[in-house]
Amino acid sequence: MIDPHADRLLNVRQLADLLSLSERSVRRLLPEIGYVRLRRTVRIPQSNIENYLQGRSVPPLERSPRRRAPAQGNMSSVVDRIIPAHRHRSHVRTPVDMAIRALQPVDKVKRETR
Repeated sequence: MIDPHADRLLNVRQLADLLSLSERSVRRLLPEIGYVRLRRTVRIPQSNIENYLQGRSVPPLERSPRRRAPAQGNMSSVVDRIIPAHRHRSHVRTPVDMAIRALQPVDKVKRETR
């Protein structure tokens, strides 16, 4: 006689419905979950499913309190905190910056001092 308190055995389709997965995905998980083969059919004990899900569960993250966003007009302070002064964009000369500078008109006074 079968013990009424024993694990319930689910087939692949029932487990797929329970986990909201496709039957193919459930069949891929069978070696990890563990199953019982009865001739050509496959049955999965409910305790195996519970153990598998408990082992795969991820604890929730403890989030730190949110930081307030900086004021819209004060972006330079944000840039200074993110990028050190020696690597700040204003100190870097890229080829595009140099081409733009070459196209800008230069005052006569500045030409004489160079």
